[in-house]
Amino acid sequence: MAIEALELHKRFPYAVCGHLVFLGKTEAYHSSKKFGTVLGEAVALLSLISGRERPDEAPEIYETIGILLIEPGDPESVDLEPKDVPEKLRAHGYCERLTDLFNKRNPFY
Repeated sequence: MAIEALELHKRFPYAVCGHLVFLGKTEAYHSSKKFGTVLGEAVALLSLISGRERPDEAPEIYETIGILLIEPGDPESVDLEPKDVPEKLRAHGYCERLTDLFNKRNPFY
């Protein structure tokens, strides 16, 4: 994922890149040796490549990332605000964060 952001930001420094991560609800709470759960591991790792606020910051970082939980085959199970995910990484509000960052970075549109 970081390579995709790197390539886009190097060619287009004012581009605003986001990423949605879908995790299975059941699998998200399976244990992980280092981070407690698979969801905890995803949060720890994705926090490292999210939060690029200015065009001159590291090009391999995404502006924002959204994590949501869903049970495959059950559209009613979508959880846009998992309790163990920080607000800045939740899928709820992802589109607004992305749009706000774009408008801030590209005020001439």
